[in-house]
Amino acid sequence: MNLRLLHWNAAGLRGKGHHLRHILRTQDVDVALISETHLRSTDRLSAAGYFVYREENQAINGAPIRGLAVQIRRRIPHRAIQATNLTGILTLGVELELGGQPTDVLAIYAPPGHNFIPAELEATLSQRPTILAGDWNAKHISWHSHSNSPRGTRLLQYAETRGYTVCGPEDATHYPRIDTHRPDIIDLVVHNRPGLHLAQEVLMDEFQSDHQPVLCIVAGAPSPPARTCRVTDWNAFESIVGDTPAPGPPDMTPGAVDDMAESMTRQLQAALAEATTTRPPEVIRPDLAPHVQRLIQQKRALRRQWQRNRCPVLKTQLNRLAERVKAELATHARRTWEHSLGEATTEPTRLFQLCRRLYRTPEPKRPLYDSNGVITYNDTDRAEIFAEHLQRQFSPNTATSLARVAEVESAVEARLTSPIPPDEAQIFFSPSQVRKTIRRLPLKKAPGPDGITHQALRHLPMRWIVALARLFTGILRTLHFPKTWKEGKVILIPKPGKDSTRPESYRPITLLSTQSKLFERLLLQRIQIYLQPRPEQFGFRGEHSTTLQLTKVLFTAATALNKKNAAAAVMLDMEKAFDRVWHDGLVLKLAESPLPRRIVAVLRAFLTDRTFFVATGEAASRPRPITAGVPQGSVLSPILYATYTDDVPCPEGCTLALYADDTAYVATSLKIKHAAVKLQRALDLLPEWLEKWRLAANPNKTQAIAFGQSKLPPPLRFLDQDVPWKTPVTYLGVTIDRRLTMRHHVNRAVGRAKGATYALYPLLYGNIPLRNQARALQTVRAPTPNVRGTGVVLLHKGDPPPETARRTKHQFTTRSGGPRYVRNATIARDLRMESIDEFVARLTKGMFDRADASQHPHLKDIAPWHSRPPDKYRYPRELFSADTPTTGRDTRAATAATTAGRLAGPPRGHRGSHPAELDREPRSCPTPTT
Repeated sequence: MNLRLLHWNAAGLRGKGHHLRHILRTQDVDVALISETHLRSTDRLSAAGYFVYREENQAINGAPIRGLAVQIRRRIPHRAIQATNLTGILTLGVELELGGQPTDVLAIYAPPGHNFIPAELEATLSQRPTILAGDWNAKHISWHSHSNSPRGTRLLQYAETRGYTVCGPEDATHYPRIDTHRPDIIDLVVHNRPGLHLAQEVLMDEFQSDHQPVLCIVAGAPSPPARTCRVTDWNAFESIVGDTPAPGPPDMTPGAVDDMAESMTRQLQAALAEATTTRPPEVIRPDLAPHVQRLIQQKRALRRQWQRNRCPVLKTQLNRLAERVKAELATHARRTWEHSLGEATTEPTRLFQLCRRLYRTPEPKRPLYDSNGVITYNDTDRAEIFAEHLQRQFSPNTATSLARVAEVESAVEARLTSPIPPDEAQIFFSPSQVRKTIRRLPLKKAPGPDGITHQALRHLPMRWIVALARLFTGILRTLHFPKTWKEGKVILIPKPGKDSTRPESYRPITLLSTQSKLFERLLLQRIQIYLQPRPEQFGFRGEHSTTLQLTKVLFTAATALNKKNAAAAVMLDMEKAFDRVWHDGLVLKLAESPLPRRIVAVLRAFLTDRTFFVATGEAASRPRPITAGVPQGSVLSPILYATYTDDVPCPEGCTLALYADDTAYVATSLKIKHAAVKLQRALDLLPEWLEKWRLAANPNKTQAIAFGQSKLPPPLRFLDQDVPWKTPVTYLGVTIDRRLTMRHHVNRAVGRAKGATYALYPLLYGNIPLRNQARALQTVRAPTPNVRGTGVVLLHKGDPPPETARRTKHQFTTRSGGPRYVRNATIARDLRMESIDEFVARLTKGMFDRADASQHPHLKDIAPWHSRPPDKYRYPRELFSADTPTTGRDTRAATAATTAGRLAGPPRGHRGSHPAELDREPRSCPTPTT
């Protein structure tokens, strides 16, 4: 494939964004190198499907000058190169794969009037293959210039000495604004790759600039995967499957179970392939109107005519026509955006998807470093690097006692090889159970390695449902899990804020066979009859949540502080807990549980001999074994992990809080040193338990906090390392400080809220009714504060912070037609939006009511009632009881005791905007640039 590279001296990009995006789309540009952008840091520069790197420069008075920008397609693997400002040269670019080797592609600008020293480029050109493209301000007849300049002579001599290549297009690229100066070629490409095939074409008269953009076609770029859309005709699928005979029932042998599972998979895959068509995805991009295309052609012709004779009259006409084209392109972009808004605001789901596209811009594709530090770009090598990393991750921790390992293995063999007791009832699944479970499967789930979706199972005829029920029952009778269901397809998602060139900075997502997940859901219903996690475990359980676990932990600490006692907590960091579960140890615990022997044997077959492969783009790694861990993506994994860690030690005097693999101990006492002693007792019991079950914890990431204490006791000891006292600490995604003000978490959440609001600028100021704008603001509250805790659940994913409400006050006031002095509460009332006080009261009271009505006894005392403490504050539980008002001074007092920000009381009556104005469409509609 060829790399389509565009380099251009923009002479200022402000006001040329619509035209630049039009050129990128029509010319199918992969990388755009732009010099002299003249942009401030607050100016936007973006294009759909491209990632932008920028470098701004300012004069002494602060005015923007020069500046470089690089726009590259997100789907092309690359990494950024740090900008370098040499004596007379500015460079900025990316590194990507070209011709099978990493190559630097840099935008360059050599300003006139500066001391140009070509030797300074030696550090850039000598390290790796490099392409430098841009405005060199150098002339020489060797690259078709009309004359030689001193700078061009020095550049040519330097290139010939080093063996580099300097090439330019055949047509002029620079048309000086002074009539007496001749057009010439000063936009060049310099590279150090012998044999590189490069063709250049000047895109004449595209921009109203003294430089013409140059399109370079470079051979050897990797071909990105083609985007396709698969459409399945489900009526045809039902007809094909209906005419296909279902496989017969297994004859109670492991081989027959494997054959039946493979046969069903092949037949379903064949039916899906026959009923599915592949086509390019539909991209709604309205073409330019014919009159706009004619205007652009007229502008190009007029510019060519002016360049020949430099007539002032033609220049005036050209400027007017250029302004008209600019306005028409802006109008076209605005109408396209209005069309997208019109479709999005008809349904809340589409509106939510539009908001996600605005404030959740995907990260670009990056190369990877392998274990030897070698960088790679192609998908095949990337998949193998990921697979090698995950194979080490899906392996058990090193055993410190081989005798213990042999003892567990022999105990497992002795328990599972003995005959199953005859009094153990047979387990079978009826077709009605299978069909009911299929209807509950979520449809928007990616398929596994076999490509069979949940929707395909919903369209199966009844005789296929009966065949599935027979297969599932056969698995329980033969105690054999099909081999074809033990393979997982792993895709990697980059973690935000991490170095995406390292494989450990990606989160693996395993996709399993759909038929396997259906069987797991049916088996889970039987397992839950016999296995229930300990009360301290709140993860992956109905009626439990992180909010309740945080309420439990922070309410315990707040109660101690209100009683003038001491409280302390330690948060453990378990290393790869789900991926390092020891299979034999887990099976032994399952065998010692009340779980029937038949289910234990099936679970052992389910865990052993599993494999995975990594899929990246169109490439896939070779299969790798999984020797430890519970299968990711399986509904059985949470209850299996909870069973494996059910016996984590908790000494008397400590409160244990578990949420999946997040473990915390809380201790209270009259003095902080006594609470620290209790925590140290818990930490002393953990190493033996971790060693016994081959788990690992990271003492460097373990956090300890002493609430409300200025004089701290000695640091705790864990695994022969000190665990110092810190503030703030992070638990379940919430930042907690020692005074329980939640100030740090609120500030961080408000920062995210401001970023999301800034990204939604085109939508909040779009040409849609004000009610839809309010609904959009409510829809995108997910990335805003996620503050919870201390009995009163202060804020939640759906709550706008006070700062965000104040920022949007002026917007809603002015656009609803009301004067500036109209209060937020009045606007919120007209928009039917809850105030902060009302939201906190409703959310907190609802949480306590659900906990009290729960069937789990340990949830009913999540925040027990207490008598009023001897200070001026009341407990949050009392503030939000049914017979206590939840507004005014009581609400503000509770909030002041638990958060740094005060929640304002209910506003008094004020004149607000007329409700009829809320559906009025605003006049302006800025086009999104992100």
